[in-house]
Amino acid sequence: MIDEGLDLIRLNMSHGTHDDAKRRFELVRDVNDQIPILFDLSGPKIRIGKMENPVILRTGDKFTLCKEEIVGNKLMASVTYADLIDLAEEGHNLFLNDGLIELKVKEKSSSELLCTIINGGPLSSRKGVNAPDVPIFLYSPTKKDKSDLDFTIGLEPDFYSVSFVRRTKDIDEVKKIISSHTTDKIPIISKIEHKNAITNIDEIITVSDGIMVARGDLGVELPPEQVPLIQQSLVKKCNDVAKTCIVATQMLESMVMSPRSTRAETSDVANAILQGADAVMLSAETATGNYPIEAVSTMNRIIRTVETKIKQKSGKKFSGKATVADSIGRAAVSLASGLHADYLLAYTRSGVTSQLVSKFRPTQPIIVITPNIKTARRSRMQWGVTPIWLKRDFNSTDEMIHSGMHQAHKIGMIEKEANCVVVAGSLLGLPSSTNLIQYLNVNDIVSSMEASERFSKAYSIEN
Repeated sequence: MIDEGLDLIRLNMSHGTHDDAKRRFELVRDVNDQIPILFDLSGPKIRIGKMENPVILRTGDKFTLCKEEIVGNKLMASVTYADLIDLAEEGHNLFLNDGLIELKVKEKSSSELLCTIINGGPLSSRKGVNAPDVPIFLYSPTKKDKSDLDFTIGLEPDFYSVSFVRRTKDIDEVKKIISSHTTDKIPIISKIEHKNAITNIDEIITVSDGIMVARGDLGVELPPEQVPLIQQSLVKKCNDVAKTCIVATQMLESMVMSPRSTRAETSDVANAILQGADAVMLSAETATGNYPIEAVSTMNRIIRTVETKIKQKSGKKFSGKATVADSIGRAAVSLASGLHADYLLAYTRSGVTSQLVSKFRPTQPIIVITPNIKTARRSRMQWGVTPIWLKRDFNSTDEMIHSGMHQAHKIGMIEKEANCVVVAGSLLGLPSSTNLIQYLNVNDIVSSMEASERFSKAYSIEN
């Protein structure tokens, strides 16, 4: 999957044990230590308990939800939130498995809800339960989330995503837990999948490093016809303030069982890219599907094809409040366009420089050069970015620029004849100090460095 274009791996903490999470994390690091890993915290999502086997629920049949923790079957199943049995009332609609299954509560007791299946479908262990009619007050991080954070922070993940975010306090609480364990400011992605999150979206985006448009739950909590417009609005809001936006859920769902995507799915992925999403995500297609490699390959082809058309447009305008770094990013993209540069090179330790350049959607490929492996990994989430990890520190900005350009040429990423617009900070080690733009020819830099190396070798021999 990495060879086919995978840029990031999401490990869902809703499934498996801590040992499972550690084993999967270490497997990814062993295969490729420059692939970023995101731990997806479960949040207060209600789920079906364990099922004996996957079943098909039939329209018109009865199905019971119960408080008692049981192994479910085609007649009944337990739920992870026992209070749902108390809070739901006769006539309420409940949805299972991202809304594929609809139930209506017909009778209730102190321990069970007897439901009629309005729309049937497949059901297996740990599938989600949505209850938009029921007044539920659950917030992140849950007790399980806190335990998962305590365990996984020591593994040094690249991102966390927080599920069912409703308010800024949810994110603030996660940040406090992270800061109590490490000085690394691990980026937090807020999953937008509840109507309260839409109400508080501007504030949530402000305190988050990015958002995920989790359309499965969002399309159950809200009328599904509203989701496309909400998606478009959320992507734009993130673009305007240089925050990451991931579009997720059922993007190539048919590829769970088929080696080919449908035409509608292809259009769905393309639409997210055209709207300006930084990333598109696969879920069941790669987690449990029969064709994970084909799914990644298909999505990669769609992205590459559509982005060739995007890159014919002029750079995006940035409507956020401008800083020096914002203005440098905008100027660099404008300069690269005006001079018909071949590449944009962003030198950064924190990743802020490349994020700002990326948000203007330049026509040139963006190459991030950094001595920080965490920044190299995290920058893969940014639109149009390919990172190079230099694996050492530098004494000056010029040394870092020249070494990075030489390395990019050495590994075949840029041609010797290429002209590059370079963006960097003149104050090494100071975060968000982007204040420098240069226009450089690769051949000039590489030839100068090669001549210097020859001189050094000759001097060493003579002495």
